[in-house]
Amino acid sequence: MFGPNQITKYSHQMKYSHRTEKFKSLYRKCTQKIIDKFNLQDYDLVFIPGSGTTGMEAVISSLKTKVNVIGREGKFKERWMEYCINNGKHDNTSQTSLYCQLETSTGEVFYKEGSIVDAISSFPYYDIPKGTKCFVTCSNKQLGAFPGLALVFVRKDSWDLFEGKGYFCTKDLLLYRSMQENNQTPTTCPVQIFKQLVIVMDSFNLQQHRRRIDKVCNMFSQIIEPDNQVPCPVINIPKSQISKFVASKYELYNHNTEKDIYQIFSYSNKFKKYKKLYKDIVNEKSN
Repeated sequence: MFGPNQITKYSHQMKYSHRTEKFKSLYRKCTQKIIDKFNLQDYDLVFIPGSGTTGMEAVISSLKTKVNVIGREGKFKERWMEYCINNGKHDNTSQTSLYCQLETSTGEVFYKEGSIVDAISSFPYYDIPKGTKCFVTCSNKQLGAFPGLALVFVRKDSWDLFEGKGYFCTKDLLLYRSMQENNQTPTTCPVQIFKQLVIVMDSFNLQQHRRRIDKVCNMFSQIIEPDNQVPCPVINIPKSQISKFVASKYELYNHNTEKDIYQIFSYSNKFKKYKKLYKDIVNEKSN
């Protein structure tokens, strides 16, 4: 119920394909709305069908240079370290660094200017660090649209970090860039997500979004022990602090895994739902 994707309703009829002029217009409109909404005029935006992870893999696979994977220890640092090593892209002496801005497995944030950033779970609650060369997020999670699109932002002066494959490959970032110039993607893309994303961007208010997350986090900080959960898009709560009954009732993230924490994504539902969960936890603690 409080997972990484926002609870939303949307009805759509497929009236045209991704190779029509109507879709090209939609692609162009979606691109411009996102760039303008977040004041990212220094960046080119490339859409890659798939998850945020798909976008990160395309970025790493297309690098001309090796990178130094840095940041907070956790699941996603380990993932990108392993992926870079297995693709011959890792060098801990490289001047080009890559990191995960919000390590959701620990709730810790990391900043470094002039890097490549996994901002999949952090954007747009956290500002993108100054001089970031490239960062990746996704249509779902904080942006609130359906899953199915990676959003890759490359600074207009940083395309020299990447090289093409020389053959058709869905992990070739330059292939997506060349298709983007004609408002297209090289493979079949989810037209309905572009359409919904435009609608979401029309009403998205960044300040309200941040206040919403802060409000949820500040409420749960009253019952988390130890109280070390600063306002954050992802709240990590030790499983010892919430009963299995309550966790299952609300389908808390990780309730059906062996991991030792529950995760509550503080942006994916209405505040009254979080308040109801909070009250149930408080009532259990008092009994």
